[in-house]
Parts: sequence; structure tokens; C-alpha cells
Amino acid sequence: MLSNILSRSKYVLAMAALCALPAMAQKWEFGAGGGASFYTNKDITNRVGTAETGFSKGYTATAWLGQDSFKHVGGEIRYHFAKNDLRLASGGTSAGFSAHTHTVGYNVLIHTQPKNAKVRPYVLVGGGVKIFRGTGTPRASQPLSQFAALTNTDQPRPYVQFGGGVKVN
Repeated sequence: MLSNILSRSKYVLAMAALCALPAMAQKWEFGAGGGASFYTNKDITNRVGTAETGFSKGYTATAWLGQDSFKHVGGEIRYHFAKNDLRLASGGTSAGFSAHTHTVGYNVLIHTQPKNAKVRPYVLVGGGVKIFRGTGTPRASQPLSQFAALTNTDQPRPYVQFGGGVKVN
């Protein structure tokens, strides 16, 4: 698993370096980050009983490219990758399936201070699409199939986000 993480990290770092080069020639901002990712779990209930479903803890990487177009308004395009496998558990039985997500979106940033300020608090609003992707090998017979079937599939979902932060020059 560690070799898989390192292999994917090389691609993220290469993408970050390729995006950073043109960003340096313009008045653009570029950033990248990584960390741990986790989701909350949900219960599935049917006539047989209840099972807990969700995603395992995993890792994440993100990169963004932004520009301050106006005195107080800017924007950024952002890509986010997260590796969290699917899980299903009931009683002492569990099932898992390899999975990851890709998120692409655009955020509008509204700064409270002009471009040349040392500290620039901002609020943001944005949106895009998040694609949940099952990537494991499906089996004809799966544990807990009376609750859910873990399969290779893509499930795109729109998202909206709100947030805030501080930029320091």
C-alpha cells in the first residue's frame, strides 16, 4: 500500500511542478497540499437488519491555480484527489472495495483587503463536480450483498462550497 501511495504522490508532484512553471511567469498563485481524509458513516436498514456503510480513512492531495483579477475579487480552479476505500459492515462481517474520488471546481474569492496588503482575509463560494469511483475487482458473491453491492462504477455529484481563510504575502 505504501508503494501505491508513493507512486500516486509522484504524479501529483509532477502535476504541481508543471502547473507552477507557467504560474511563476504570470501574476498567478499556485498551491498544493496533502493530508488525511475521512468521511462519516451511514446505516442501511432493511428487513434483514442494519449495516454500516461508508469509506475507510485514507489520504488526499490537492492542487490549485488562482488569480486576483480585481482589487478585492479573485478566483481559483482546484483539483482534489482522495483515496478512501468503500466499506460495509454488519455484525462481525465486513466487506471492502478499492475506491477513490476526484473533485474539480472553481471558487470565487472575495478579499477584505486590496492586493498589496500583507494580510488578506477572504471568503469564498464555489462549486464543481465530485466523482466517486469504485476501482476494485467485483466478485459474483460478496459478503453483506443483502445490503449493498460494491462495484466498479463512477458516480458524479455536483457540490457547492463556502469557506474562508487568510492569505499572507
